[in-house]
Amino acid sequence: MKYLDENSLEYEHTSFIHDELSHIATRCEEQLVISLAELNRLKIRMDNKPECFDNQQLIWHGSLKKQSARKRNDITQLYIILFSECILVCEESGSKLEIKRQLSIENITVDIIESRQLPPTTFHSTIGQSPTTNIYYPFRVNAVEKSYEFLVDKESDREKWVNKIRQTNENFKSQKSITDSKFIFSFLF
Repeated sequence: MKYLDENSLEYEHTSFIHDELSHIATRCEEQLVISLAELNRLKIRMDNKPECFDNQQLIWHGSLKKQSARKRNDITQLYIILFSECILVCEESGSKLEIKRQLSIENITVDIIESRQLPPTTFHSTIGQSPTTNIYYPFRVNAVEKSYEFLVDKESDREKWVNKIRQTNENFKSQKSITDSKFIFSFLF
């Protein structure tokens, strides 16, 4: 592309193909199943404690920032693990993960909150640098057990998390409906 004239039809066509391939690569990355090696690393970080690893499918995981409901500039880092039937909210302690809360996926709702600029916090500053103001893309996860307001640095990351949580919730409800129907059918006959 760098040798093509930017005003040419060839450049326009090549740019279109490049953009489409980038879009396809992003979608493929989102749809990839978590590898067995990655699953084993998570198990080790959690000392093989939760039964979730044996009975459920691991959908997605990663670090998210959480904003305090009481102190708007109080931001903490959490590690979130999305399974087919629950979300584990964990704190990182070195290389280990400690479960703070388990949220059932059944009645979860996710709200996208308007992006906003947050005032400088101690979380953002590093030694020798003045704190900077950051723009975050928040979303709220509402569960029966508790609600969390999470923050991400990119809008695309927010979309990825929101879509994965919503899709997992829909899959859970669909699977539960099928199971309930089979139970009712077997009861009748």
